[in-house]
Amino acid sequence: MFLMTARRQPGHKAAAKARGYRGIVAPPGFLGTPVFQFDHQVNSAANVVNPGATPSAAVDSAGNLYVAWTRSTATLSTEIYVSTSTDGGVTWQPAVRANAPGAAGEDIYPAIVAAPNGTVYVAWTQAWFPFVNITVSQSTNEGNTFSGYTNASGQDPPGYAIYPSLGVDSQGRVYMAYQGLDFFSMTQDANLTWSDDGITWTAPLTISGTAGFGLYPQVLVDHADRVHAFWLDYRGLLLTGALTVWHSMSADRGATWSFGSSISEGAADPTGIISVAAHLDEIVVTWPASSGMANGISSIASADGALRPSRTAWLPAASGPAKWSKPCANFHTCPTRARGKHSWSGPSSSATLPACRSRPGNPPFTRPSPSANSPPAGTCPPPSRPGAA
Repeated sequence: MFLMTARRQPGHKAAAKARGYRGIVAPPGFLGTPVFQFDHQVNSAANVVNPGATPSAAVDSAGNLYVAWTRSTATLSTEIYVSTSTDGGVTWQPAVRANAPGAAGEDIYPAIVAAPNGTVYVAWTQAWFPFVNITVSQSTNEGNTFSGYTNASGQDPPGYAIYPSLGVDSQGRVYMAYQGLDFFSMTQDANLTWSDDGITWTAPLTISGTAGFGLYPQVLVDHADRVHAFWLDYRGLLLTGALTVWHSMSADRGATWSFGSSISEGAADPTGIISVAAHLDEIVVTWPASSGMANGISSIASADGALRPSRTAWLPAASGPAKWSKPCANFHTCPTRARGKHSWSGPSSSATLPACRSRPGNPPFTRPSPSANSPPAGTCPPPSRPGAA
């Protein structure tokens, strides 16, 4: 597996110590989709990376780079490893296992984030049938070792918890979004939970509503500690024939959330997992997309912390090196969007965490102590089986 890196913008917390990162956007690949040429190999052992699980990358305040990836074993199982670079991605240390040695089941689809105090958190889907949950571990020594394996989702059979995404605020609170599947109700929801220590996690909040329309959620925390949740939503699929990208935001560390709203109507139709990034108040959301018979990448950006979308862009698959199309100067004058239709933040709702429910066979969920920004405390029933890892 290889890493493509890009030069960071001045003013970022890590810019003073992070080196210049290099990468190439290459001509399109199969069916015209954009592909990337990577110039630094991350994994130390050859031919072990599982190609079906996307890696995840993070940088800490000291400029260290971390990549979490899925390793295939000789027994056809999968494990989670983390590779670390302390020189801006030029060289990489031998990869370290992030899931528990001897862990049962399959471990796949990692996400990684670095807290301000240097703690590195890794989350992944652990399939230990009939349990399929999100497990989290952490490192306090710059990725040299991982411990604290915790079931952070508590999904009961016959449901699954898959595809985690991580974010962290300036006070070290870790937020995790994930997709929950309930086979009794045949619903798929975008859920979110958070923790102040990586061990104790709040009961999950369904941020995509109760109708079961949320896919592949992503969480992002901006420089003002606003927590943003994004997901693919298919409630309009029967009407428009396309998925849409939705957004909800919390300005009080997850205590309350804005009503979810679509931010992609009028843009190219999403066809895959979305990606999110932020720098100060600038937030950019991208997704694989199709427009007519063309495949490419679509994006939308906000320059004010997602209070209002400011521009859109379409990156079609072309025969040469891909380039961004010129963005609209102002959201309200974009030719592909109706004036005034889309807002990234709605009226504040009183959506607080639901009461703990019985979770037989899963670790306990203890809410944080009461504070101005936390829901009331409460503890779920104790587990009836060993820990998740």
